[in-house]
Amino acid sequence: MASLLAASNIRFMRRSQWNNSPADVLLLDTLGELAKIYRYATAAFVGGSLHSTSGGHNPIDRLRLACR
Repeated sequence: MASLLAASNIRFMRRSQWNNSPADVLLLDTLGELAKIYRYATAAFVGGSLHSTSGGHNPIDRLRLACR
């Protein structure tokens, strides 16, 4: 995903390197933080559905947070 963002000239910041610099996209590259950050997102892409690994985040989590 980082290579796609870089090729698109989209300003992005990896979560592991976040330093409050301006960015259009925050790329979460750390485990266990997606559910905590959904509330701040205008849009979220859950990329775990692109490959066949077990586990990952459930898109229903976003709906559950919106109902609070």
